[in-house]
Amino acid sequence: MTTPAKDDIPVQATRQKAVLPLNTLVEWPANPRKTRNTESIRKTASSLVANGQMMPCLVYAADAKGLHYVIDGETRRQAFNLNVDDQKMEADEPVDVTILEGDLSEADLLRIAMVVNTDRENMNPIEEMEAYASMAKAGMKPVEISQYFNISARQVTQRIALGDLIEPARDLVRNGERNIRWAEAMTMGSPAQQEQIVNEVAANPHAWPDGDSVRSRMKNGAIPVSSALFDPDLMADSIMLDLFTTSTDTTFTDSDRFWELQNAEIDKMSEEAGKTHKRIDIFRGRRFNEAGWMTGGEPADSVAVIIVRDDGSVELKEGMVPPADYYADEGQDSGDIFADASAMFGSDLETTSDDSVDTDSATEEVKAYDPLASATKATEAYLEAQLVAQLRNRAASDHRVSMAFVIAQTLTRNGKLASSMEITGYNLDAEDRTSAVFQKISAREAAIQRILSDSGLLGIRSPARAVEILLGLEDDALNSVFSWFVSQSVNPGLTDTAFDVCNVLGETPLEGWRIDEQYIGTLTNAQKRALAVEVVPESELPSPSASLTVVTKTTLAAVENKELQGDWTGPSNSWLPPQITEGLESAFARAEKAAEAAQALLDAQAEDAGDDPVAAPAPAKKQAKKAA
Repeated sequence: MTTPAKDDIPVQATRQKAVLPLNTLVEWPANPRKTRNTESIRKTASSLVANGQMMPCLVYAADAKGLHYVIDGETRRQAFNLNVDDQKMEADEPVDVTILEGDLSEADLLRIAMVVNTDRENMNPIEEMEAYASMAKAGMKPVEISQYFNISARQVTQRIALGDLIEPARDLVRNGERNIRWAEAMTMGSPAQQEQIVNEVAANPHAWPDGDSVRSRMKNGAIPVSSALFDPDLMADSIMLDLFTTSTDTTFTDSDRFWELQNAEIDKMSEEAGKTHKRIDIFRGRRFNEAGWMTGGEPADSVAVIIVRDDGSVELKEGMVPPADYYADEGQDSGDIFADASAMFGSDLETTSDDSVDTDSATEEVKAYDPLASATKATEAYLEAQLVAQLRNRAASDHRVSMAFVIAQTLTRNGKLASSMEITGYNLDAEDRTSAVFQKISAREAAIQRILSDSGLLGIRSPARAVEILLGLEDDALNSVFSWFVSQSVNPGLTDTAFDVCNVLGETPLEGWRIDEQYIGTLTNAQKRALAVEVVPESELPSPSASLTVVTKTTLAAVENKELQGDWTGPSNSWLPPQITEGLESAFARAEKAAEAAQALLDAQAEDAGDDPVAAPAPAKKQAKKAA
């Protein structure tokens, strides 16, 4: 950045050289430099004793009593006072000064301080940004600041935003614990969000180490402004801006307020559609499967489908004709299992109705809304890593299973079960995961590393030499190494294959897992509240207006104390995500269907041969059925 010349002082200011007593010079409260190097002050003090004062201080009258603020030269003033404390100088030691005279505003003084400060390039970034913010608050427009210092107006806006960081966040940058990129990302958050991150950094110095991690945290659960059906200006004070990237995406930070306004617009949309359509069906948090539906129906004989997504976006599909018998079961009583959730979420869970439509075509949602049934991408990735880790651990601990995986993959070429020629998958660092399965993997990896190290296999480059060493291992050691390397290629994902294999092996997905902070962090705000409704005893449930922090803490406390509500527990006394329970149920259903088909084939063969019927093996139930 280009800096104006040091003589470029406002025309209304004049300068007068003088000598003033040291005890009449005081620190200027608005000085943009807040941090001083103690060693630099001590060196300056020694130089003043040895060589005298080489450069005058720039001062401005503080009041009519003869006191003067030091605009430039605060390090020298403190060095003089250090010599006074060491009894090397007198309190009224004469000091060479240049007095600024004239009617100067604080903005003028700040501008002068920024220009004449010879150490300006060494100022802490936060201090420089605070100076721009102070100049703006003192009356200078951003365009004036930009023109004066030869920077863009956008840069000025960015620096003023940095000046609005809460003080503890500034301190982290001043002290070098976080850099300026981290500070830039922090400006996206409200003071409350900034405070929460600073508190977490205080508790764990490795938390939120850079700008990318802070941006990810700020955007978690935020709703795109583009999703709003209402005028975004109604929530202008809740719009999150990222001034330091080229992204034009903006989001709302107050999800409760957003849904209050958005639901009002959805109600209007439903009312308008109800005037022309036979029925309105609202899909909230559940996927609209268009299979069997037809478009282009006459409104009076068709359905208007309103799809409300977790990101706040809304889509209206008019003239939809449903498959036959689609609404055949809607008269059955679905129970009141979500009564508490309804109280917690309000209109998000209520059956939609419209008085403007006759009673024969009442508007209603087909099923009770379960926010947790619709997984976010982060939740799917989290659960996928858990399931993959469990299958890898099983393959690594049993060489027969690992051999079966490789052979099954080779035979079927399907499922991404295992391939000894390809190592892919997830970061399974035990430090980042709370489930016991990750601890087991970490321990097993350490054991394999010891085998490789003791045998001389680590770092070896010759395949022939590696084969020679491997063949010299004991059978147990060779089996362990083989199983481990095969296990590292297991990567079926959160798929039918994964659940089917778990069923065959008698593995319960997420066995030993329990709700943790990382899992909750993958959920949307609505899902976090829904989770609390499911697992927290009714007497302990936070109020609907409770903050998400309180909701999360209450949920984790219930899990920690094993005081889970009702029958929401799995075989390991832990609530399981619906994506897991549904996967288990589907796997068992497929196993039963396969068993029935096998039995039918055996019966047919026996009938052809005139033999007695033969019973086919029962489908694998084991722990998987229990969990489902």
